[in-house]
Amino acid sequence: MYRPTAFMVEDHRVGLQVIGQFPLAQLVIIDETGAPMATPVPLLADRDGTRLVGHLARNNPVATSTSPRDALVIFSGANAYVSPSYYPSKHDNPSVVPTWNYSTVQVRGVLVVHDDPTWTEWVVRLLTAEFESESTNPWQVDDAPHDYIAKMVGAIVGIEIGVVDMAVKLKLSQNRSESDRLGVTLRFDEGSPEQQAVAAAMRQRINPAAW
Repeated sequence: MYRPTAFMVEDHRVGLQVIGQFPLAQLVIIDETGAPMATPVPLLADRDGTRLVGHLARNNPVATSTSPRDALVIFSGANAYVSPSYYPSKHDNPSVVPTWNYSTVQVRGVLVVHDDPTWTEWVVRLLTAEFESESTNPWQVDDAPHDYIAKMVGAIVGIEIGVVDMAVKLKLSQNRSESDRLGVTLRFDEGSPEQQAVAAAMRQRINPAAW
């Protein structure tokens, strides 16, 4: 991934924060013909960032691998278009152009498919507990009939990606002046939920201790 110095983040804890906030990833592999193949899948990272886990439909072509294979996992955080009109400096210097602010994490690793109902049910329970944790009335796997859960687990396989490398890029107007960054942040504060999420990320980037 192209990462200019201004947008490069070497602290993997920031990457894990982005993954935790935006767990839906694009999992990319190279198939037997040499062509790239991608599938969206929510993934959880271990606390130490050494692996990602999730599950896929048994019929998903990405899930048919019987041996470990290289994989690229792409997580995308909040993103928004940045108009030159958001920059206060435009009034003094009109030489500005539009851009896009975003956060992204790319993980290279080794994909292992677990065709094991015990392991797969474990990961289902793990993901359920995590994604239901903010609910006032969280659903639990055991709320459903046991035979139904067994049938559903049989239709999926667990996946595990051992992390080899993580690249974190936060493009959040760090290359602009302080007044321009503030101008973008304030405009995003008044915008859509996505823009507001970018504004929050920009404030975190200004104060890295907030991550």
